Amino acid sequence: MENLSCRAVREVDVLLINPPYAQRYGSGIVPPMGLAYIAAWLRQNKAHVMITDLAAEFQTHDLPNTADVANVTEKVFQSLPNPPCLVGIGPIVTANLRPAHAIVEICRQACSAPIFVGGPLCPVPGFHAVATKYLNVDGYVCGDGERPMGAIWQRFAARETFIGVDGLGLPSSTDHPVAFREPNLDVLPIPARDLLGDHYQMSARRTVGLTKATSAFLSRGCPYSCSFCSAPISSGRRIRRFSRERIAREIESCGSLGYESIVFYDDCLFVASRDLDRKVEDFTSAIAVSGWRGSYQLELRCDAVLAMSEISLSRLRESGCRQINMGIEKGHKAQLDLMRKRLTPETAAAACSRVRSAGIRAAGTFILGGIDEVPDDLHSTVEFACELDLDFAQFNPLAVYPGTLLFQQLYPETENWLSLCLDSALAPFGDILWRSADVPIEEIARALHFAYESFYSDSRLERAVERSPLDEHQMIRESYWRLRNSRALSWTGLATAEVPTC
Repeated sequence: MENLSCRAVREVDVLLINPPYAQRYGSGIVPPMGLAYIAAWLRQNKAHVMITDLAAEFQTHDLPNTADVANVTEKVFQSLPNPPCLVGIGPIVTANLRPAHAIVEICRQACSAPIFVGGPLCPVPGFHAVATKYLNVDGYVCGDGERPMGAIWQRFAARETFIGVDGLGLPSSTDHPVAFREPNLDVLPIPARDLLGDHYQMSARRTVGLTKATSAFLSRGCPYSCSFCSAPISSGRRIRRFSRERIAREIESCGSLGYESIVFYDDCLFVASRDLDRKVEDFTSAIAVSGWRGSYQLELRCDAVLAMSEISLSRLRESGCRQINMGIEKGHKAQLDLMRKRLTPETAAAACSRVRSAGIRAAGTFILGGIDEVPDDLHSTVEFACELDLDFAQFNPLAVYPGTLLFQQLYPETENWLSLCLDSALAPFGDILWRSADVPIEEIARALHFAYESFYSDSRLERAVERSPLDEHQMIRESYWRLRNSRALSWTGLATAEVPTC
C-alpha cells in the first residue's frame, strides 16, 4: 500500500478516495487532481484531509477484481488513526462504477461517515438512481466539487442538514440538481499536491523524459458538440479559465514541489478565436513569471494549432512545450461529420506538420469504430495515422458514454443505462464499447492491435529519436517498445458480445 498516501496523518476528518479502473486508454496513472483541488478547499475550512489513490494500486489493463478492491479498501481503514467524519469518492465515470460500488460497501462496514460521490458521470440524467440505488451513497455532487464539498463539511461540522447545497443531489429528492459551475476559478486554492505521492507516471505517449511529473487543469468547459464526448456535460459548455496571475501561482507551486514536467489536460485551454495569440502570450508569460523551467505538454485542437501565429508557437516551444496532443479521430471527413467533429483530414495533416515544424513533438488520438463504419474504414483510419507527421499516436475503440448524443443515437429508448455499463459483454472494461453487425468487437480488437504495430515502426522510432534532444532518446525508445507491444496486446482479449439493438 505504498501508493495510498504520501505521508503519515495524525487525524482524518475527510477521506477522499480515487477508485481504480481498467487503464486501457493510454492516460497512464494520472494523479487525481480533482481530489487535490477539493482537498485544498476543505483545508481552508480547517478539515484534516487524506487522499487515497486506489487507481495507483491497480495498474492493470483489466477491470480490477471487486474482491481485491474491497480488500485494499479495508486495509486503508485499518491504517487510519481514526474513522473519518466524511468520505468522498471520485471522479465517478462509467469505467469505475463497479469498483466504486465495492468501495462504498466497505466504507459502510468500516465507519458511519456520510459518503458522497462526484465526477463527470454525476450530471448525466439518470445518475440519481445510480447514486441512490446502486452506489447507495448519501449524496452526489454535480459539476465543480470544491465549493459544494466545502459546504457539506461545514454543514456536517455544524450538525446541519445538507439540503440546499449547490449542485448536491440527495436521496430524499427525486429532482436532479443543476450542476454547479464555479464562476471565477481564481477563487480556487492551489491543489493539495502534497497529499499525492511521487509515483505517478503518465502514459508512454505522454512521458516527457524527466523523473517527476504532475498534471494540471487551468480551465474548465468545452463549447463543442462532438457526439461521442462527455466533456460539455461534465464541465459545462462555457470555457472558464484561470487568470495569468493564478496560472503563475499554480506553476510556481509545481516547481516548489520539485515537479520537472507537467501535462496540461485542459480540453479547451486554447481555442481558435480572435484573442488566441493573446491567451498564448498570457500563458507563456505566466510560466516565465513563475520561475519554473521544466517541460510540459498541451492538449490542442487542430484548428487552434493552425489559427496560432508563428510567434505563439515559438513562445510555446521556448517556454518548455515539448509535445502537443491533438484529437484527430478519423481519416474521412464523412465519419468526422457524423461524429460532429469540426475537423477535416486536411486540417489535421496541416496541424501535425505545423507542430513538427515548430520543433514540438506531435501526438494524435484516433477512434476505431462508429456509425455506418465497415472494416475497411478501421484500416483506412490506421493508414491515415501512419501517413501523418506524428511522433506518437493513441488508438481507442469508440466508447459510448451516457448523456452524449452518440448514446441517444444508439440507445434512444434506454433510461436505465446502468444495466448497460454493468453488462460484461457490452462494457467489458466498464465503458460501453461500440460495435455493429458489420464490425464486431473482435474486428475492432484486431484493428487496434494492427494500429499499434503499424504505427510504432522502427523507421518512425529512429526519426523521432533523431529530431529529439539527447536526454529524451532513451525515453522515446522505451515508450515505443511499450506502445508497440504492451498497448497493442492489451486489446486482444476483448470478449464476444451481442450486437446492441440500435
